[in-house]
Amino acid sequence: MNGVLLVDKPVGLTSHDIVEYVRKLFKTKAGHAGTLDPFATGLLVLLIGEATKLSSFFIKEKKTYIATMQFGIKTNTLDITGKLLMKNNIFIKTDEVEDVLKSLKGEIELFVPLFSAKKVKGRKLYEYAREEIDIEIPKMKSIIYNIEILNYCYPYLTFRVECSHGTYIRSLADEIARRLGTIATLTMLRRVKSGRFDVKDSFSLDIISKEAIVSLENLILNEMLVSDRAFKKVLNGNPLTFKDIREIRQVDESFGEFYKIRLDSILIVYHREDDKFKYLLKVENDR
Repeated sequence: MNGVLLVDKPVGLTSHDIVEYVRKLFKTKAGHAGTLDPFATGLLVLLIGEATKLSSFFIKEKKTYIATMQFGIKTNTLDITGKLLMKNNIFIKTDEVEDVLKSLKGEIELFVPLFSAKKVKGRKLYEYAREEIDIEIPKMKSIIYNIEILNYCYPYLTFRVECSHGTYIRSLADEIARRLGTIATLTMLRRVKSGRFDVKDSFSLDIISKEAIVSLENLILNEMLVSDRAFKKVLNGNPLTFKDIREIRQVDESFGEFYKIRLDSILIVYHREDDKFKYLLKVENDR
């Protein structure tokens, strides 16, 4: 088993919980392409078997979320699971919210949530928080590609955001409130897209099976045919150039930079980097 499994993560479980469950279920290695907070739901892209070697590519892709925030309360975790720190009752008009969301598009800096696994001086931030140790909270750059209101009825705002990987939506909600001169906390978060993958194609934990895994053969449709003299280079895991390739069959733009090569029962995956092709992995053909 080598491929991608799309899971619709439920509330309460960590991404690590899901990975461990799948490892034990299929008795193989597994990893994910971007974590979700325990209180969040939605798309968790799991990489199975040799496909774990693709993690660095998929984890960097942009993500899309639907989130609900509540104005007038703030917690220490910036979400509804945390300890209440303060309250207010400042009414925010719809046009004010719209203006702030527009101002967020592009590259911005957001404070990392204190209750997060981000490391500062060798320790995770939540360790400082639990021990009540004061620490300077770092900022991280994020790119907001698009953000829009889905529903607003004070004090609840539901929005959809497409953003760069690593964006803390809890921090984004906090920043929205800050720019509006108030406070807020995140009450719901659901990831609906991760790069080229959509939650519509995912499976709940109770029904996943081997059949739900998209094999590398079916995931990567673009194919390369190599010259006879390049066979040894391919089998040895060496990079290729256009001189080594007889034909490129480009049939899938969404995975346009990945290519497969079939040699008898072996499936080999390459990644295009400018005018070169870098060897990624090799598996027994499990189409």
